Amino acid sequence: MSSNGKVRSWDARCMLGDKTEAELVTADLDHMVFRYQKETYTIHLAGSHQLENAVLALAGIRALQDTGYQISGEQIRSGMEKARWNGRFTILKKDPYLVVDGAHNPDAARKLQESLRMYFPNREFVFLMGVFRDKQYETIAERMAPMAREIIAMETPDNPRALPAKELGEVLCRYKTPKQVYVADSLEKALQLGMKLAGKEDVIVAFGSLSFIGDLTKLSEKFGIGKEKMDNKVLDLLEIRDQIDGIDKEIVELFEKRMQLSAEVAEYKISNNKAVLDPQREKEKLNTLEKYASNSFNRVGVYELFRQMMAMSRKLQYRILAEKGKAEKIPFRKVSSLPMQKAKVVFQGVEGAYSFTAMHSFSGNPLKITMWKPGGMLWKRSKTEMRITRYCQSRILLPVSLQIFMIFWWNTITASWVNRSFRWIML
Repeated sequence: MSSNGKVRSWDARCMLGDKTEAELVTADLDHMVFRYQKETYTIHLAGSHQLENAVLALAGIRALQDTGYQISGEQIRSGMEKARWNGRFTILKKDPYLVVDGAHNPDAARKLQESLRMYFPNREFVFLMGVFRDKQYETIAERMAPMAREIIAMETPDNPRALPAKELGEVLCRYKTPKQVYVADSLEKALQLGMKLAGKEDVIVAFGSLSFIGDLTKLSEKFGIGKEKMDNKVLDLLEIRDQIDGIDKEIVELFEKRMQLSAEVAEYKISNNKAVLDPQREKEKLNTLEKYASNSFNRVGVYELFRQMMAMSRKLQYRILAEKGKAEKIPFRKVSSLPMQKAKVVFQGVEGAYSFTAMHSFSGNPLKITMWKPGGMLWKRSKTEMRITRYCQSRILLPVSLQIFMIFWWNTITASWVNRSFRWIML
């Protein structure tokens, strides 16, 4: 509904992935077998929510097939079997079980709760909980704490957004007795305490943030916790990540060398009264660089990567020129604020997700949200007349694993190209 009370129509088709249409054949901590639209699929993912995610992915594939994409049944089944999602109900060890899940909002906590009841119906739990201060940790604690026999509050490592363990412990004491709540000042101490408290038949569950999953995995290996029983794929992943870390360090060093050379270019242009931007030179350079890549995907990546680096080099050169009193006239004008009254915010995710938090932080006003329901789109206006819309894409159904995004669609002449671009994406 628009601001004048009229109903708007959208030339869009909503594809629904209905979980109720899927028949669960078998499920354990290693795999899940289900039937959907007369086909049988296997996924090696644990968690009650993974069936819903799989059905959504299949609905997206059906939408792609309808638009002309040739995707065979064998390719679909193979993709399902190869899918991995570390940090979503990941089993790091057994005897006792150590489960790590990145549940950091109320909806994810509810899914974690369902999964624990599904896989460990007669076990007792020891929880390790660490959250960011800007998350809905009170709601998460209220939901999860009653399930645990003991719960350890910890601080997520090396992050300024982390909620101190002591503050989290005080919140947890509202739902558990003080004797059942412990406070650990590090992830390592929390894990050691959890292992001490848990019996062989108990389950240790670490949750509240995606940020400590890698550290927890490394700690479990360091302590030799269930090392002989850990999935080789997990260990291989750690080795691969170490190699990536080394490569990333080299990239940073090379990037700094490149920027130093860019500064020297700026000095030359000052001396010779040359413009910073040379479009023809950049175009030729980008075309040459992308040819070095071995395949089409990498060629696109190389093009985008170096285009960004060239933009950063120009920014550095403009700054040097400004410091020397040789700044070029740039066709931009500074504004004190953005016109929020006619803005439309598009966000992906559930209430409590990063996009939801970012929307609230940017607007500076409490927003009343009506969640999307199957069968249509619902939204309400805020006090600032900001309209919040959750979209169901027409031709292609976006997968849930896409990076969280926020697009501001300004209905002004100066930003009309954004308007047109987003309309094209949604068609």
